Amino acid sequence: MRFVNLIKYWLQRSKPTEIRELLHNDDDKTDNLILMVMVFIMDSTLRYGERCTKQDITAFLRELADVYDYEPESAKLLADYIVTDVLQSNGKVRSFDTFYSSDEQFRDQRSLILLEQQSGSYR
Repeated sequence: MRFVNLIKYWLQRSKPTEIRELLHNDDDKTDNLILMVMVFIMDSTLRYGERCTKQDITAFLRELADVYDYEPESAKLLADYIVTDVLQSNGKVRSFDTFYSSDEQFRDQRSLILLEQQSGSYR
């Protein structure tokens, strides 16, 4: 259910004008890019057992610049937005009703911060 809540959060949030313009006001492209970064982080940390730094994410986003039609120099801005505003919920606590199959009840889930910053890297 945590992933479902993440999708719900993505759909409800508004994107900063700078990000919307950078990705040509294409919400599908923006959401796809966010998901790709999340998979990149998970792949780096789970498969290789390595930390994934914001510099790693920025380099990954630079590689995708041609595909998503943005300037490679914008990769740092995108990395900051995706990591801080989206995956860390901009440091704000979010609250969602989450279904727990163990007792078949909905309960309040307080935090949806998917990434915790530790020494400049994410896991």
